[in-house]
Amino acid sequence: MINLSNLLKILLLGDGAVGKTSTIHRYIENKFSNTYAATIGVDILNTRVITKSGEKLDINIWDIAGQIHFRAIRSKFYRGTSAAILIFDVTNKKTLDNIPSWISEAKELVSSDIPMILVGNKKDLDHLRQVDKFAINKESDSNNNIFAVFETSALTGEGIGEVFQTMAEKLLSI
Repeated sequence: MINLSNLLKILLLGDGAVGKTSTIHRYIENKFSNTYAATIGVDILNTRVITKSGEKLDINIWDIAGQIHFRAIRSKFYRGTSAAILIFDVTNKKTLDNIPSWISEAKELVSSDIPMILVGNKKDLDHLRQVDKFAINKESDSNNNIFAVFETSALTGEGIGEVFQTMAEKLLSI
């Protein structure tokens, strides 16, 4: 049973349509929907992560709307955040180009040392790729808050579990 009093809050940040909601649903429910519905405001889900070493961590995942017109209300959702997962779409370079803005927003509204993971989603669409691995590594190297980088596919589930396990291990080590 999830301990609601000890939940650690993790934000999923990134532009609209990068797969934040699909990532959460793949991780928690092992489901994927081909239907896109923009998140309005925020969607919150609770789950328990079991690390490779068997440690358990209860987390509260906040899927924050990525569209620019939600920027004014987003600041309220950052309070009490322990970490952030930054998601971009490997088939849309602009979504990686916007990652520094998401990093700045998190540092400003949470803490300058908030731990972050950078995730390139939609790996299954490699034939449409616009972002190469060099660009991804360059982005992560330019920010010391990013301690891990993954490429994932919410469609197939590839890499999704590892993202949350890695974040849980980081939070347990702090």
